[in-house]
Amino acid sequence: MLVTKIDAARRQLEAAIELYFAGRDPVAVHTLAAAAEGVLAGLLEGLGRPNELLQQIMPEHRKMVLRKMREAQNFFKHADRDADAVLEFEPDSTEVVLFMACRSHAELAKNTTPMVCMTWWMLLHHPDLLLDPADREQAQKLRARMQHWDRQRYWKEMHRGFAEAALS
Repeated sequence: MLVTKIDAARRQLEAAIELYFAGRDPVAVHTLAAAAEGVLAGLLEGLGRPNELLQQIMPEHRKMVLRKMREAQNFFKHADRDADAVLEFEPDSTEVVLFMACRSHAELAKNTTPMVCMTWWMLLHHPDLLLDPADREQAQKLRARMQHWDRQRYWKEMHRGFAEAALS
């Protein structure tokens, strides 16, 4: 089987998103999401294109944000220097990694239905990420209509809706 870098990242990201919405193991979800985000960031860097979300962070804080973002990824991946270490993992940080990976993928190729679902999940739950006040207001209104939906219900309803919209 031949696999390109973008295809590998897409597969990892879609699997991570599906596992995230199914409420599966947060460490496994984070590991897959971070692997996909790393490949996508590398592809963008190779094209000379900076990560659009990192550009929104003040330059003097970018290294710290990246270091913090990579902390769990490196902990889950390596044991050569710190075999007895313990990490206080914040599973909510996985949402940010998933969102960044989806945004990076969108810069390289068309996002798939799972990626669109994840992006909207983040925007609905974090409308402060939106620059346009009208977009923030729309996200807040949509969130109010879905406030009683848990992750699994959101996935079921929205995945179907986005998939049907993509087919029409």
